[in-house]
Amino acid sequence: ADVAPLAPMDLTYSVDWSGLALGEARVTLNPDPNKRGCYDYRSATHPIALVKALVGEPYQESLFCLRDGKVVSLLMKNVSPGRQQDEYQLTFDWDKHVVTNQAGEVRPLPDGGTDVFSLEQAVRLWVRAHAADSSPPEADIIMVDNKHIQTYKFHFVGHEAVDVPAGHFQALVVERFDNPGKIAKFWISPDRGYIVLRGEQRNGNGPLITMQLEH
Repeated sequence: ADVAPLAPMDLTYSVDWSGLALGEARVTLNPDPNKRGCYDYRSATHPIALVKALVGEPYQESLFCLRDGKVVSLLMKNVSPGRQQDEYQLTFDWDKHVVTNQAGEVRPLPDGGTDVFSLEQAVRLWVRAHAADSSPPEADIIMVDNKHIQTYKFHFVGHEAVDVPAGHFQALVVERFDNPGKIAKFWISPDRGYIVLRGEQRNGNGPLITMQLEH
């Protein structure tokens, strides 16, 4: 509780896969009633009928706390009914500095390690902290998923007007720049609590996945 708390949110995004509408995702963030300064962060995807038949309804959940203005992951779940090989759960033990998956496999955990789902909240906090800076610093965020631990680097691109289904907004634009083959770009609204208005992600030659705020 050493920084301004994150306000609860309940947002709906449209999800697009290289021009093909996939459905909607409901994203919620709520304070943990039992742990001050901690949060329950969830995303439940509701695909259109054809996509649902192929991949089911993917779901992600992260429990994290804020410490020194940064995200400290405690637990992350990734549920993918149509692709069970992509399902996993990670438990973060900061006393021992290890992360353990659902099979009991243990890996060393570096300081600042953030699960891949809460990474967006880590970016949001960095933007909130430096939005008014004349020369904002770059962000180094250590991403932890079921296979990798690597550092993502983000920087401010500038200000941009953006139209999404929820309306017309002025946004701060930030993007990942450490790997030219991977896209992670966010349009963030200072006027709406630094929520993400639009997000784009691509891995290599894969499809461009776009999320846009519906309401």
